[in-house]
This record gives sequence, structure tokens and C-alpha cells, in this order.
Amino acid sequence: MIKKLLSLTALAAMVSSAAVAQTNMNYESWAPTTLSPSNPVGWETFNTSNFGGPDGTTQETSDPGEGSISAKLETKTGFAALTGGSDTAAALLTLNGDLLGDNILGGVAFTGKPASLDILFKSAPLNGDTCILLAQLQHWDAGAGDNVVDGQAVLMVNTAVPTWTSFNAVFNYYTSDTPDTLVILAASAMGGVFTDGLPTPGSTFWVDDLVINFPTGVKSEVKNVERIAAYPNPASSTVRIALNDTKATSIRITDITGKVVKTETVLSNVVNINVENLPVGLYVYQVINNESVVYTNKFNVIR
Repeated sequence: MIKKLLSLTALAAMVSSAAVAQTNMNYESWAPTTLSPSNPVGWETFNTSNFGGPDGTTQETSDPGEGSISAKLETKTGFAALTGGSDTAAALLTLNGDLLGDNILGGVAFTGKPASLDILFKSAPLNGDTCILLAQLQHWDAGAGDNVVDGQAVLMVNTAVPTWTSFNAVFNYYTSDTPDTLVILAASAMGGVFTDGLPTPGSTFWVDDLVINFPTGVKSEVKNVERIAAYPNPASSTVRIALNDTKATSIRITDITGKVVKTETVLSNVVNINVENLPVGLYVYQVINNESVVYTNKFNVIR
């Protein structure tokens, strides 16, 4: 899948690291790692400032897309002293990757077949660079001894997009097989990652609020869906879903991978949902009437 990746073999021999299995698809959670004082939790990057290299993936707090933090990916120089190779590398962000464990692509266990991926982004590519965010569904083929790509959704941007913009990337499927892994990769430039050309220092890609959408195949029964609201949003302990006059029998809460984390029976027009035990991040709530999903929206959990 990837033609060239920055080599950090020498650095890997010096330190060790453990992969993080969280998702954090809205980039609100950051923490120090062996390589850098600040990395998005559950994601791997080329950040190496603890060893004299650059941090290409940083927190965007002055103009976040949603919530208080977005991920800013900027192509940087300063890698040659660490790698003995190219001095320039695109900023890279991979879900559950492990740079030092020789599994930079990472990926999480996943067996669904989503319809699309929502992406919030800005871009400032330079000198013909192309920013990219790729989501791939794969499964291991024992006979071939390799991963097979079952489907993918992609956003590629080669022009400046100075304001936060929503993009719905549709999953295209190439096999009828059931995937076992979801890989998500974002890069400030394709050069050095997907192509042989070197990227341009300063090319920048901002991403936030990734949401995986599953087909429901059900028509909405709600005529005045704007009357449904979740508050407070973000929430830390309790989120309240105000249904007003909407007919509903239950509310289902999923994380951004589509995993159901809570289901609440509707007994009144305001449903209180305890989120104290949910990890920080973005969640989707579905208002259900009998077996039909009549409304879907999002809320954040913070601490």
C-alpha cells in the first residue's frame, strides 16, 4: 500500500514503545510518548522532538474544527540526523500505529461495512503537494500471506482550503469478503508516503471529527428533527437528549467506529444518559422508534 516511509530503524534500536489501542477520532486527547511530549492518544505520528527531530503533528487550538483541539499535520525538515536519509518528511497520522514496533500503519479490529466517512478538514498544500486522508478496510488472506483491501474511502486535496470544510468520503468496495481491520492514515503530502517525490516543507493539513457512517436503510419518521437536542455538549458526566414531541422508544449510543456502548429506554421527553464511564471522545446518538432510526447526531465527552 505505501511505497516509501521514513526510516527510523536507528532510533527504534534506542528506545521501545507500546501501541495504544484507543480511537480518539476527534483528537481531543493528547499525551506524551517516548518520542514526543505531545501525541494524539490512540494515533501514531512521526513526532520525534524528544530525540532532536521535529514534531510534524501538533495540536491546533487557536482555530479548531470542533471541540477545543484539532490535529495539524505539517511537512517538516530535520530528520536526517535521526535517520541518515532524507531530511524532509510529510507529517503522518495513523490509527493505532506503532512506529517503533515496525507497524506504522497500525489499524484496529473491525468487521463492519460502513457507507462513508465524515471528515472535517482544512488544507494548505505547497508546490503541487497533495494532502490525503485514507480509510481502508482489510482482511488477512492466509493463502496469499498478505492483507487484502476490501474497500476504502479517501479524501485528496491539492488546493488550499482555508476554512473548516466537511467532506463525506464514500467507501468503495472491491470484494464481498468481511474485513477484519480498519486502517486510517492522514498525511500532509503524498510525497515520500505514497509516491517517490519529496514533499515540500510547510505543506499543512488539518483534520478533525472523523465519523464512520453505517447505512440504515430506513426512512426518517421525524418531520421536525431540529427540535431534538443533546445537552450539555460537550458533556462530562450526564448528557440529556431532549425529544420534545418526537416519538421514540429508545436511544442508542455508539462510538465513532459504530460499536454500541449504551442503549437507553425512552420513558419521557428528556432522557438522561450517564457518560461518566465512557472514554473521552466523540459519540453518535441514534433516536429509535420501535426498530426505525429516526434521528442521528453527535456529542462529545470531555473531562
